[in-house]
Amino acid sequence: MKSLILIRHGKPACGSSIFYGRTDVELSPEGKEQSEKLVDILSKRSFKKVFSSPLRRCLYPAKLLSEKAGIPLEIREEIMELDFGKWSGKSWEELSKKEEFSKFYTDENFRPPDGESLREMKERIKSFINYFLKNEEDGEFVCFTHSGVIRNFFILLFNLPINHYFTPKIDYLHLCQFDFYPDGLFVLSAWNCSLLED
Repeated sequence: MKSLILIRHGKPACGSSIFYGRTDVELSPEGKEQSEKLVDILSKRSFKKVFSSPLRRCLYPAKLLSEKAGIPLEIREEIMELDFGKWSGKSWEELSKKEEFSKFYTDENFRPPDGESLREMKERIKSFINYFLKNEEDGEFVCFTHSGVIRNFFILLFNLPINHYFTPKIDYLHLCQFDFYPDGLFVLSAWNCSLLED
């Protein structure tokens, strides 16, 4: 069995209601501190490998865990956040006033201006899942990524329509775990769980 633990990065410096997408923002001081605490907990487990988005908010905990636990780090472009194009840096409140914004979560072929459609994002995440299942041996793996990526895991594996994109709640530094079995079955064994004390 292969277990993949998906973890959303910590709180970014730019706030939580911004569509930052591919913008390579830093973690906030709180985000860094909480990431370090989580890494201390995760380092006691026996992971085979750490996967990470190439963006700094994910790489910060991924590199710490790789070094602390002495396990390989693999950076994968496929698990980057959605490219929001010209919508990057704008708030939910600002975008919700645009007539075309509703198309973003109802039409998977819709692209934000100069951005990426949810279908395009879904295809690259599908390629990562296929790569993981084909190339990795049995064991536990951890992946530091983004809420959009984790949402697409949910939609892809449960074969849901795109209007469920915002259905799953995914908080900063919370984990979701999928267990993949040799016969092709999978189990969602954890969702939006925190290992940190409140």
